[in-house]
Formats: sequence, C-alpha cells, structure tokens
Amino acid sequence: MKKRIFICAVLMASALCLASCDGVSPDPASSTAGQSSDSSTQNDEYIPEKDADGNTIEVVEVTDAQGEVVKDEAGKPVTELNIVDDKGTVITDASGNKAKPNIPSKPTKTSPSPSASAGNGSNGNNSSNNGGNDSGNSTPSKASDELVAFLWYGDSKVVNGKAKFDCITSDTDILEITFKIKDGAKNGKYEVKYYEDGDHSSSFCDDSDDIQSIPVTYVAGVIGVNESVSDNAIPSSGLTFAVSSAEGKPGDTVTVKCSLNHVSTPVAAFNSYLSYDTSVLEPVSVKNVGFIEKSGNFTSNVK
Repeated sequence: MKKRIFICAVLMASALCLASCDGVSPDPASSTAGQSSDSSTQNDEYIPEKDADGNTIEVVEVTDAQGEVVKDEAGKPVTELNIVDDKGTVITDASGNKAKPNIPSKPTKTSPSPSASAGNGSNGNNSSNNGGNDSGNSTPSKASDELVAFLWYGDSKVVNGKAKFDCITSDTDILEITFKIKDGAKNGKYEVKYYEDGDHSSSFCDDSDDIQSIPVTYVAGVIGVNESVSDNAIPSSGLTFAVSSAEGKPGDTVTVKCSLNHVSTPVAAFNSYLSYDTSVLEPVSVKNVGFIEKSGNFTSNVK
C-alpha cells in the first residue's frame, strides 16, 4: 500500500506545487513530479537515475517569466523532472513540449506476482485486486519495451488555497490499444493483462488531501488468432479496469478497448502496466479516449 500511495503522490505532485506558487506555473508539459529540491530526501521520495523507458532523469529548478527560481511556501526551490538524451538535451514530444518521465515505482525486496495467466486456449478470465496476488511466488521481470505502460493525471486548479483535480466520476472508456498480430503467429488465445514486478507497479488514486490509493480489479482481454473470443465478465461492483477482446489472423492489426467500470470514488490519477505475448503481438499505438481524451495529462510508452 505504501508503494502505491507513493506513486499517487508522484503523479499529482506537480499540480499540487501550483497551489504553492501563487499562480506561477511551470511549463504545462513538464514532469508530474515537481517538488521542493529537499523533499526527495526528507520525504524519502524515490527519483531514479532513469525512468521506466530507460531515459535519464534530470532534476531542474522551476523559474518564472523573469528567470527567478520559484519557491514554495517554505521558501524552498520548486523543481521539476525532465528526461534527457545521452548528450544532455531535453527530450520533447511531437508538439515540442518537454516529455514527461515515466517514473517506475521504488523496487522492493519482494515483488508481488502478477495474476496467473490462463494460458493459450483458455477463456482469459483473469482479474486481480490492485495488482495480483501476494503469494510470494517469484515473477520474472519484464523490460519496459515488453509492456504497455500509461499514465494520466487530471487537470487542476487552486480552490481555497488547495489544488483540486478534474476527476473521473463515472464509468468511461479510457484507452484504445492497437496490436499487430505478428506474421507466423500460432493459432490460439492470448491475454492482454495486468502486470506488476519490482520495477513496475500500478496505482489509482483519489483527490483527498492525503492522497489515498483506490482498490481496483483488473479484467484481462483476449486476442484470438484465428480463434473466436468474447469479452470477459466484469464484476458487479468495485472499481474495475477491463480490457475488451478482439480477434484476427497473422498480419492483421486489432484494437482492444480499456474501460473503467463502477466508478464511485473520483479518480484523480492513475498509472498501469499491461503485458502481452511478445512472440505473437506487437503494440502499434495507444490512444486516450473518453474522459481522459478531453481532460488531464496523458502519456504512454507506445505512441
């Protein structure tokens, strides 16, 4: 739980900084982790040398239009995180804005295992409450390019001196993920499912003053290669992240949709990781849709 709350805090920290800067805002495309320069050590916040995609993270002080360093209410410099290439040049997105680092969670000594795979030929009905079971079974780690990763946090504004977020308050589609079925893929049913290990951990969080983690159940999707498939059943209650199913043949591109269901607690931010069979599927694109297409800040390791 502590690790998940930390992830929530990282997702929302830059917007919270806006409330302490008297309306002086850093670049809106800057990192999700703005904070005073001492907070990373005093609060034991985890800022790795590289993000989950292998980019070098650089901590820089935020300056206003006059070039003065922005400070928080305690008089400490506000910082933001950039990602840079091997020459030290800040990496930007297609629009020329600073790209946001995809910060992994802090590694732990014991990594919870992801939910068990139903395997090819199963119905793929695989769900996990807030990240799989904690049975202690070892889980092979995956490289970032073997996962579909995504992060979103809501737009914010200062209300009575506090940053309030534009939250997800009702059921909504959030993603469309397109895969190519590789040439030569064997017939079968292949899951797109939740994944977690010591370097990758998901979190959904609310808009409360102390940022609480919201329990979520993941329902896997299934991609059928020359096989008929159907969507897995969604639980009748509780926040659920559900992946739809799709079918095709080798060489085809197929799209699955991800949705949030039974939204009762407003969702201010989330990040998550999905795994897939890399010998069969290749991610082509991730598109934010529904509520998060219209509001907030979204990024993914798949463009």
